[in-house]
Amino acid sequence: MNYEDATLLRLADQTARLDLFDELSLEQLVSAAYKTELLMVEGPYQPLFTEVRLGLVISNLGMVEGVWNPVGGVDRVEARFHTFGLGSRSPLRVDALWRGDIVVRTVPTTSRITQVEAKWTDSGTIDAEIVAALGSLPANPQTLEQERRTRFLARIRSALDQPLSFSDELLDKWLFSVGAASVSDLITRSQGTVQSGAVQVTFSPPDPSPPSPKALPITAALLIRNADFSVANLLMESKMLREQLEKQGLEQSPDPSLPLRHPLLVVWVVPATVFDDDDWPGGGTGMPPEALRNARRAIAGEWLAREGIGLVATPT
Repeated sequence: MNYEDATLLRLADQTARLDLFDELSLEQLVSAAYKTELLMVEGPYQPLFTEVRLGLVISNLGMVEGVWNPVGGVDRVEARFHTFGLGSRSPLRVDALWRGDIVVRTVPTTSRITQVEAKWTDSGTIDAEIVAALGSLPANPQTLEQERRTRFLARIRSALDQPLSFSDELLDKWLFSVGAASVSDLITRSQGTVQSGAVQVTFSPPDPSPPSPKALPITAALLIRNADFSVANLLMESKMLREQLEKQGLEQSPDPSLPLRHPLLVVWVVPATVFDDDDWPGGGTGMPPEALRNARRAIAGEWLAREGIGLVATPT
């Protein structure tokens, strides 16, 4: 029996389906469905299956709108019709539709801000320091920029507890955010209008209470595919499928207390051996095969989650 059929049979069994979802799979499903950076969740994870519908066929859903009126009449009739199955595109196969929850552990966010301290740096004296050190400002623009940049960066770092955390790359991003092309541009164009500084925020110790379980609702369309699937084709199919399912109102109802990322997930269920292919990014030379496979799987799951796609990799 091939992988697709064998996995579908495991999904059909209430006990066997639990073994399809390991910790990494469930973690990535939660990350695809919810903004986990706002929820403060962690494992262990547990899937709950309220409803599992197998073997769905999703036909093309469209809409036809029309307006007409009798000859010589003034009354106008408007009509709107929903259509199913029209068009040249083949129906989409959904191996299973899962409605249920993933139970996570939430960490209580009970810390409070106890102190805020700001330190401001003065960039107005940088040129004076350069003149004092070199006798004059360098005539070469690149040399002048380097002198200004070095001193400006030193001023910012002096206000930080971890000075090296503010890198040259972060400085470039900050300059871009304030509309400056360089430190020289900032000094000459924005003198007196832009200030830089560091803010230190102190929090009280967190609540020592252990993490508590919380059920996060999930609605997911599962696509089981053999190892020879095309990533590009399956990605396109997943986007088309979500569009059709959302038109049919199958997405999860929003809960104001839970920051949803995607109300309806498309989940790829594939053999873990897929990630033995060296074309998948991740890992490094000399890693054991299983560790290399898991590293590639983790990276794939991250970018798929951003697309609203969960990844479940199972043993064959």
